[in-house]
Amino acid sequence: MKIAVHNSKEYYDSLVSHIKTAQERIDLHAMFIYPGRVSNTLIHEISLKNIPTTFSFDAFTLFAANGLPAWIFGYTNLFRVIPFLTQIGSAHIARQIIGLKNPMSYLFPFVGRNHMKISVIDNTGYIGGVNIDDAEVDTYQDCMIESSEPKFVEVLRSILKEIHTNMLRTNRAIPIDSSHTILVDAGKTASSIIQTNAQQLIQNAKKSITLITPVMPLGKTRKLLLQASENNIPVTLITSREERFSILFLINNMIARILLAQGQNDSFRLIRRPGMVHAKILIVDNEKTIVGSHNFSEIGVLCHTAEIALCSSDKTLAGELTSLFGNTKHS
Repeated sequence: MKIAVHNSKEYYDSLVSHIKTAQERIDLHAMFIYPGRVSNTLIHEISLKNIPTTFSFDAFTLFAANGLPAWIFGYTNLFRVIPFLTQIGSAHIARQIIGLKNPMSYLFPFVGRNHMKISVIDNTGYIGGVNIDDAEVDTYQDCMIESSEPKFVEVLRSILKEIHTNMLRTNRAIPIDSSHTILVDAGKTASSIIQTNAQQLIQNAKKSITLITPVMPLGKTRKLLLQASENNIPVTLITSREERFSILFLINNMIARILLAQGQNDSFRLIRRPGMVHAKILIVDNEKTIVGSHNFSEIGVLCHTAEIALCSSDKTLAGELTSLFGNTKHS
């Protein structure tokens, strides 16, 4: 299975390129859409095509602001999204807001979210961590993977259909070939096949572990990482710098300090990168990887978020994902 690894800008450039040559169908799905340059470009290019297109996103876009429930800070994003929805309609693009009928969306917008990021254009599919947001280009460090493998694209289309018809009900692992498997979390409370696979990879690590995430791990994942470092397996955690200020990042920084205090040995390293680290990547033994929308956080599992990821034993993919974030080797 041939896979291309993209940062946010490369992903958007690839999307636009494929939209321009699309002949059959366009499906774009993200958890969060913030109207701006990126969304305007995508809508403009789609409007020039006369093919079936669906733009779907989670109700989180409407009911959250500044990383917290909108009723705390005001529905600032909602007022930006309403003209955006009108713009989509004017371009004759079908739109779907996922989870809109969930009453929890209004009070606790982090509960029951569809956190997946999936795009399919004709015979090309993408999954990863990138939302539709100018900040993804300006300040975010993120990742999407692209493939034209027929089985990969077929599975993504099937999952999108389940999302659009509210039929996403079961966690499952879907083999693509002998080295690649798509993992799907359907949003079941305290149940995640992605998290379980990630913990198994960490537990079985022999040489090294690199975890790239915007959210520091808690619970069993944290314990497994610390145990690995105590067993002299190099563990590298990559996340954002402490300079970012929000309630969520204050919590993240507090957990990071605890991890640093508990991981005081030569095998444990925490890298704080400038800007916003939004990628969700696990690399084990420079060979096994999980990349997708899951933050590897127990909090997301408890909030029963729907997620998607690719689990791979492809050394080439592991190398490309490592290169995306520079040298992470222990000195």
